[in-house]
Amino acid sequence: MLAACGAAGFSPDVVHHACDWNVTAQLVAHGLGVALIPRLARLTTDLPITRVPCAGNPRRALLTCTRGAGRTRPAVTAALRELRDLAAVAVA
Repeated sequence: MLAACGAAGFSPDVVHHACDWNVTAQLVAHGLGVALIPRLARLTTDLPITRVPCAGNPRRALLTCTRGAGRTRPAVTAALRELRDLAAVAVA
């Protein structure tokens, strides 16, 4: 969020921090600010908030980690392929 605001030419006044997307959405619903929430975040459906796409279509990097030679195991390879495919569909 700080990078997106900086690119837009301003610095936000951050007064709340939350580690859960639904908590963040509750803060917004109660008029305590605005937030950047990824499309992958599943929010409760009864909140009086509106999700608005960001201009410029911001991106984030997704990282996967495996142990040592884990990527050579068929199950790990299949799981990584599935995650890649699901991520591509989820952010399209």
